[in-house]
Formats: sequence, C-alpha cells, structure tokens
Amino acid sequence: MRHPTAPVMPLETAHWLLKASAHVRATFPRPTEAAAWYTDQLQRHTGILTGTYAPAPDPGEIVRRLTAREDLVGGWWTTGGRFLHLGLIACGPHPHRPQHPCPARQQS
Repeated sequence: MRHPTAPVMPLETAHWLLKASAHVRATFPRPTEAAAWYTDQLQRHTGILTGTYAPAPDPGEIVRRLTAREDLVGGWWTTGGRFLHLGLIACGPHPHRPQHPCPARQQS
C-alpha cells in the first residue's frame, strides 16, 4: 500500500489494517459489538443516501460473517456527491493477510 495516511479506502480491505490509527474509528472485541456499530453508522446516514442502494445486512448476518472472519464493506453515494464507506475488517490475524497487525485503537 502506498499511502497509509490517506483518508480514502484502500483497494484491498486488509490494507485498512495498515492505515494510520486516526483513520480507524473503532475496534471491537466481539462481532455483536461490531455489528451494532455498523448498523448504527448506516442508520445515522440514511437521510443523506442518494439513488437506489442495497440495505445493510441483518445484524445477525453481520455477526455470522465476522465470526467466519470475513470482511464486511459497504459504500453508498450521498448528497453533495460524497461517498460513505463503512468497513468491518477481520483481524487477529486477518485471514488473508496475517502479517498485518490489528489496530490498537479501542471503541470511542
């Protein structure tokens, strides 16, 4: 990855683990906490999403995917031509990039 300090999403999801800690919003010890965060973040932004978009997965599906150590990534266009990116990246270690360390930042 070329720019670990850039605030944009990387091409490979595991490269989020190499980003500067300022770009990590939170870390979660349990999949249920991560699923709650993801659905809450999407709910906070539903009023500015534009066009047609797929709804977020059911929280139970999010937990299942995280338990299976799958990354969960979503992206939506918003008003003003902006793009909302939400990602939950498996860690401890990452299933495809075990050499990438887990971020140290805790839930804020």
